[in-house]
Amino acid sequence: MKDTLSGDVNLNVKVSGNGYKTESSYTLKVQRESFDASIKSVSVPQKAKAGELFPVDVVLKNLGYNDLNDLYVTASIPALGIEKTAFLGALVALECNEGDTAVENYGVDVARKCNEDDEATISGRVFLQLPWDTQAGIYALEVTVENEDTTSSETVQVAVENAFSSGNFIVSGNQLLIVNPTNEVVVYRIVPESTGAVTVSVSESLVAVPAGSSKTVTVNAIANVAGTQLYSVNIFSADGSLLDRVSFTATSSGGAASPIVVLTVILAIIFIVLLVVLIVLIGKKPEKSEEFGESYY
Repeated sequence: MKDTLSGDVNLNVKVSGNGYKTESSYTLKVQRESFDASIKSVSVPQKAKAGELFPVDVVLKNLGYNDLNDLYVTASIPALGIEKTAFLGALVALECNEGDTAVENYGVDVARKCNEDDEATISGRVFLQLPWDTQAGIYALEVTVENEDTTSSETVQVAVENAFSSGNFIVSGNQLLIVNPTNEVVVYRIVPESTGAVTVSVSESLVAVPAGSSKTVTVNAIANVAGTQLYSVNIFSADGSLLDRVSFTATSSGGAASPIVVLTVILAIIFIVLLVVLIVLIGKKPEKSEEFGESYY
């Protein structure tokens, strides 16, 4: 009953059996459900990019008997924890013509006032902001339209692209590449984790990455024991939140002496050399000058 609120329908009933047959007709009065906000369509871009706004277009039609007031539409992606609500307004049950009677307009004799601004169908748009760290994939997008009298919902799928789905922190050898795909400067604090098997340091502990740019931090490691050792670097945001913990490996064919031991050995060698030089200098006595006596002839 998309074009009328109420009307009559004929119900025909036939009953037959062993040589018996009868038929009757009945007139039924039917009308729409009291309240029905029907979501006719939900449109989203074919692909959305992580970190960007994308539109959700909704077409809504009132298929109920009564007008719908104070309608709100909510679009959300539960898996990403994002949601946005917008006000749609009101929808009449049927748009009417001023010159027609109520029966002609609505299919029933009711007192309703026609208004040229009344609409039975409306379209609305909601924008959702995707997080920059959204993993690429297919997500369920839920659309809900509601007011005090009724609630309708629809679910569609949206494809999200992210060139940095593996994360904004990329390991290459002993290099840590930090990518900032956002439109703002981002500051990170890099904290290495040293262990008894490996000593770790970084070329920069505080890194500011410009918008839409990247920076490379060198991670230096000295293995103190033979074999392949696993070590990590923690990446914190400017407010102290741990963003990621990336892992590296270091391989050594033999135990490497710690920097303190190396320095001690060097100082010992220098001391021995100086001591030898001092002994040589002390043992080298100066030659006595030859004395000449006076001779008389």
